[in-house]
Amino acid sequence: MIKPMKRFGLVLLLGLTGLLVSLLAACGRPAPAPTATPTASFTPAPSLTLTASPASPAALTPTVTATPTITPTPTPTITPTPEPLGSTANPLVMGIVLPEMDALRESNYIEIAARLGDQTGAAVQVLTLASYEELLEKLEMGSVHMAWMPPATYVYAHQRGLATVALVTNHYGVYAYGTQFMARVDSGMSTYYDPKADKVTAPGDAAMQQLAGLRPCFVSETSVSGYLVPAGLMRKASAPTREPVFAQSSGGVVRAVYAKDICDFGATYAISGDPRTASSILEQFPDVLSKVMILWRTEAIIPNLNVSYTPSLFDNANPAAVGLRSRLTAALIAIAGTNEGKALLSTANDYNIEGFQEAEDALYDPLRDLWLESGLSLEPFIGQ
Repeated sequence: MIKPMKRFGLVLLLGLTGLLVSLLAACGRPAPAPTATPTASFTPAPSLTLTASPASPAALTPTVTATPTITPTPTPTITPTPEPLGSTANPLVMGIVLPEMDALRESNYIEIAARLGDQTGAAVQVLTLASYEELLEKLEMGSVHMAWMPPATYVYAHQRGLATVALVTNHYGVYAYGTQFMARVDSGMSTYYDPKADKVTAPGDAAMQQLAGLRPCFVSETSVSGYLVPAGLMRKASAPTREPVFAQSSGGVVRAVYAKDICDFGATYAISGDPRTASSILEQFPDVLSKVMILWRTEAIIPNLNVSYTPSLFDNANPAAVGLRSRLTAALIAIAGTNEGKALLSTANDYNIEGFQEAEDALYDPLRDLWLESGLSLEPFIGQ
């Protein structure tokens, strides 16, 4: 009989032996695949992953390929040929200055334009302006082609290439005038003018030198003959003077010289007349000719009112411009050739006109030289 304790050990030994045999048997054959329990699943769409392949450094530099630019062929611009000056579509414009509206003068200018048109075959219009400054602006813009100009205004305009003279007017029998210097007979000064021969007896420097250091009477700060020219002559002769008195008129200069205490000498216009002989002066001072003498006077170096054309009419390479200029000039001379025409021109300009004379710019050289000599600005003289 086996004891209980030994029986338990034997049973345990047999169990362990059976387990060992089972394990060894399991190692000898493959284990059965487990049965999967079905479950719901979501398979995402495969994503595309771009992986840069290794490359050389040069291959890693991006290559920019220029897109060719297609330049369209420009459409040729058709520039219309301008109508010739003087045609209906491009009329010649005559600039006139009327600071205050004057219907009679304006109507006379319109009549002059009509006659020019009839005689030249050109379309001529009148443009009325309020000042010579405005006239100069229009000339610069090319909207005026023909103008009436006093001497200093013309010198200013030509200096800027705006106009060239064509005709100078005959005013009371002369085409230009000058300047004269006067003093009292008892001043102790010497005269260099022979009234009987009506000419000077010495160059101007001799007369100017005796005026150095004295007080002059000039007409005004805008007078060509009564300030600009005498100032240039004094500077040219190196004869400085005291501060001038501006008498505001040539008659005022004569009166101031006659009065003796206002100034030592005076300067006025000459050749086209003598302000000492004005009726108003002779009535007031009947002995003026014996008390006030002429010291010296210039030649006729200040041209009268002129007719000037825009530079385009002096383009000698343009036969049409030359022809139009010639016809205009001839027509004006023809108008001034009749008494009716003289009256028409004189009324329009409020200035006695007895005829025309063809002129060139060189006619203005003496005046231009004295202006430069004077050192004065020419702008205050616009309109004179």
